[in-house]
Amino acid sequence: NPFSSGSQITSLGHNGFEVSLNYISGIPDPNIILDPHLKVIFKSLMKKDHTTKEKVLNELLQILSNGSSVHMLDDLVVITWVQLYAKLSIDSSKNVRSMSHQVQSRFVVLLGKNYAKYLKDTTPLWLTGLFDPERLVSKTTTTSLIDAFKVQEKVDSLWIVFHKQILNYCYQFLKFEQKDTLSDERFVGKEKAELKFIRVCSCCLRILNHLIQLKNLEMDDETTKDFKKIFKIDQLW
Repeated sequence: NPFSSGSQITSLGHNGFEVSLNYISGIPDPNIILDPHLKVIFKSLMKKDHTTKEKVLNELLQILSNGSSVHMLDDLVVITWVQLYAKLSIDSSKNVRSMSHQVQSRFVVLLGKNYAKYLKDTTPLWLTGLFDPERLVSKTTTTSLIDAFKVQEKVDSLWIVFHKQILNYCYQFLKFEQKDTLSDERFVGKEKAELKFIRVCSCCLRILNHLIQLKNLEMDDETTKDFKKIFKIDQLW
């Protein structure tokens, strides 16, 4: 339980593999992917150059726009994507963040129920995009959610169904992450690292605030306890 006292678990994963916002842990291994084309694509998405990532994400979107590509998307591909999505969804480039949410949507559309178990890992990342300060990202996220779930009611239900995972996302970020865990300043620079941390922190607080205000969220003992754990985090104050 990531909320347990003294816990040092920093994973957002719920399916037996590590998922993390920072650049230190939850690193995917594209070599596990069997399809050679997808293997190259995912390796390229791990590069630090924004232009490369934008180009490759666009290429991946084109592949996923073809319904026949579903046969390529086995569990190893999905696991690699989920680990990458955690990094790409908070990338310094607004275009990378925007396209990462579009790719996430395509995975859900193509795989349907076969992707359901991975929603625990990815829904908090996805919903965070709704509160991105860049209008391009927030608008694209809204569209990507509707594309995947078709009606607003189903999108709204994500907050209830995955509220525990959302709370875990907020806890993990506020408790464990810092600007030098989200970014490697050897390649990013202090100013960009600071801006990235502030942006992610702002989004985190906004999704937490949104969750608090949900009238249909049942505040049972466990949920109340999870909220209290977050509010006791020193870094929050």
